[in-house]
Amino acid sequence: MSTGRSRRIPEIDGLRGIALTLVVFFHLFGQGRVSGGVDVFLFVSGVVLTMSLMNDVSQGRQYRLGARWTRTFGRLALPSAIVLLVVAIMSITILPPWQRTQTLSEV
Repeated sequence: MSTGRSRRIPEIDGLRGIALTLVVFFHLFGQGRVSGGVDVFLFVSGVVLTMSLMNDVSQGRQYRLGARWTRTFGRLALPSAIVLLVVAIMSITILPPWQRTQTLSEV
């Protein structure tokens, strides 16, 4: 059965790759249209979360949503802060003043 380690599902990785590709292509060539990549990503996330919940329940473990959210936040906080910092620095150095203000307020 399960050894407690994380199991990779190649099909899920494939769907994540498709979602990422859709988002990138539509950001580059979509001219403001919605890509559907975010929909695929959210669907895949829902499937993974449901599978995790079902696995915990089937093995008699208590599902701890707060612990999961804390772990996820901890994993994403530093990379998110780095991206926002880079966007802020690039906005200050590259964008004209009239675009800089809006971008920095969104950051």
